Amino acid sequence: MKRRKTKKERHITITRYIWLAVLIFLISLAAASLASILLRLISFTDDQSAVIADMVSGIIAAVAAGLVLFELRGAETERIRQNNIEEASFILQYNQSFIQDANMAEVEGLLEQQTFYDRQEPIITDDNRQKFINYLVYLEGLAPLIIRGVLNFEHIDDLMAYRFFLAVDNLEVQEDQLKKYADYYRGCFKLYEMWREYRDDKGLRKITHDHFLDEWEYFFIFSEGLTLNDFFGKQLTAGLELSNQEYKDIAALIYDTDPYIYPALFGERENAITILPEVIERGQDEMFCKENIYVYYAREKVIGVILWHEGSLNWNPDELAHAAASNGVSLVEKNIRAVTKEYLVEQYSNDVAADNRISIINVCVAEPLRGSGISKQMLRDFMALHQGKDMELVVLAGNEHAIKLYKKCGFSVEKELEGFSLAGKKPTCLKMVHANN
Repeated sequence: MKRRKTKKERHITITRYIWLAVLIFLISLAAASLASILLRLISFTDDQSAVIADMVSGIIAAVAAGLVLFELRGAETERIRQNNIEEASFILQYNQSFIQDANMAEVEGLLEQQTFYDRQEPIITDDNRQKFINYLVYLEGLAPLIIRGVLNFEHIDDLMAYRFFLAVDNLEVQEDQLKKYADYYRGCFKLYEMWREYRDDKGLRKITHDHFLDEWEYFFIFSEGLTLNDFFGKQLTAGLELSNQEYKDIAALIYDTDPYIYPALFGERENAITILPEVIERGQDEMFCKENIYVYYAREKVIGVILWHEGSLNWNPDELAHAAASNGVSLVEKNIRAVTKEYLVEQYSNDVAADNRISIINVCVAEPLRGSGISKQMLRDFMALHQGKDMELVVLAGNEHAIKLYKKCGFSVEKELEGFSLAGKKPTCLKMVHANN
């Protein structure tokens, strides 16, 4: 195979062509002067000699320019040919590394069994999870090559599209890896959007028939490469209108914040998503009302929530019971009483009002976005909105990630206390405070 010229060699070649053009141009000028002299010697007038000399000069210059352009075009054609050869060579090697890897073949086989042959049992286990991760990382490696134009879909679609969409449109792969660790698979998300667009434009059929990755609600955040600058916070107010989806997202995030409190109040997560929107919209509940909810958005999508309250909290669960009854949901009354007495009354008492503190009841960001810096930015934006106010919060002692976050935002541990649980040993919690300086 002919060796491809290096960048330095190509630069030298182009420089030579430029000097060649300059040399030919100078020759054309010399030829024109010589022609003018000869024409005068054979009895042409000065004007006639000048016209003929200019014609000769123009013809020589045009021929020279044509030769240079021809050579440059030939060099560009050769460059494209070499690029195509090297791209084909890379694709073949990339494919060879796949088919020679027994682990890759094993993962592809499992994906096919579940997608096309109705395999019921899970395909990802503790023993083979790393193989699936390696498979995705292999696909992730295609993204920068496509994005930077090193490879193009026209050349890789027939060979690689099947393997790519077989994996990323698999629900189990999505739940186990892509959605849970989306920030580490941004290349796959970006590649998915570009590849789907290419195949749709070409009228190519879909590899699988359901569980398309781009139907996931947070897909746009990772496929479009959104950064922290694309997120913003909003304090809700009584008169602010929200969409049904916003209400549902807020309710889901609140429920997901604590593994003890909200399962005790609502039972199933779906109950919270059904009941809380009505409670929040009515605005009669002292805790679950718009004035106590700070929402973080990625464009129009709710991705984080802070539930807060200033002063003592005299919560009345009647609004919760009313919303549950109107939506045909049964709640366990004794559980609600336990949450009211053992959690809300004891942890948010009158000493808070005396200190004029803001109690941060919940801080929650959508699971796929945790660990990306959004929680810290959201909390700091909320604190900036309430400058001059002392703040407190309660966190599970075992939640090291949250404790680290709060310390970075200036909170310190005030004391240790007993948390709430319906059954078994009550969890140890930490009360953390942020004093306005």
